[in-house]
Amino acid sequence: MLGVPALCINSGEKCTVSFGFDDVNATVEVEGEQANGIFDSDRDNGRYEATLIDTSANGVRCYEGKWFNNKRKSGGFQLQLPQVPRPLALGESKRRRIESITEPLRNLGTKREPVFLVPDSLLFNDQGRKIMEFFVSQMNAQGIALPYVRGNKEWKSWRPYPEGCGDRIRVIRLHKTADHILGTHLRRRFSDVWHVMTPDRGYDAKDINVYYEGGSKGKHQDAQPYGSLVFVFCAGLSCTSSVWLEDGMKVDLTMKSGDCMVFEGKTWHRVNKCIPNTSPFRSNEWLGNRRLSILVRQRPPSSSMDVPRRRF
Repeated sequence: MLGVPALCINSGEKCTVSFGFDDVNATVEVEGEQANGIFDSDRDNGRYEATLIDTSANGVRCYEGKWFNNKRKSGGFQLQLPQVPRPLALGESKRRRIESITEPLRNLGTKREPVFLVPDSLLFNDQGRKIMEFFVSQMNAQGIALPYVRGNKEWKSWRPYPEGCGDRIRVIRLHKTADHILGTHLRRRFSDVWHVMTPDRGYDAKDINVYYEGGSKGKHQDAQPYGSLVFVFCAGLSCTSSVWLEDGMKVDLTMKSGDCMVFEGKTWHRVNKCIPNTSPFRSNEWLGNRRLSILVRQRPPSSSMDVPRRRF
């Protein structure tokens, strides 16, 4: 098995490499001469173990070892890792901005109001095509036509036809992806965040929006009770969004096709604008000038959970 990194984040001698191929999603932690990681797919899951065997003149480091899956099978594994500059840290100001591909995954919010932006390169690495296909397949299965909204019109799945589909769609194939984000990325790196470490309690993936270029959504809170993460998967046009934290800080971010924003739904947020001419899809394709967002919500916390106090 040959691992080709999609995103490498250097920190001195440490590096995190995430990549995908076929239906496999993998993350490898590299430190010095050792590389260890995990992977999962529709067929199996397991771990990687590799050791540095060569460093070429142009700085490429080659690690070689094995993969081991949960079915007691193993095979060869090789990772070629180029040196890349360490991303600059964001300034600690009252207004922060992040671009999804150039910055590492980090918590842009607080421990009580987490805000994560997970780039496409850590997920399907296909610029949102699989997210779109999951939605389209569910629409086809229900015999519902795709929403060709234009201008400032917005399609919302929970509204009656023609402004929505009467709450008939569930994109359950994204439940597993939300679990992958939570288990592979967030719980490994942000164990101090309460939301991330709460017990698994399932998801709902029924709230879906479709916007046209220039579309937006005003500042609002979600209706769900405090204590549940929302995973917003998007495809098509890029958009600029803002989040307002309880300490008065405003976080601005840009979501590109294939990215996922993960945050506390009770945090105030807004879709500022869908940016024209930013879709990776062709102009004659459905999402060539539209944006699809699919919300995967953690089910509410049980009454027995120790929910942190909040101020909204």
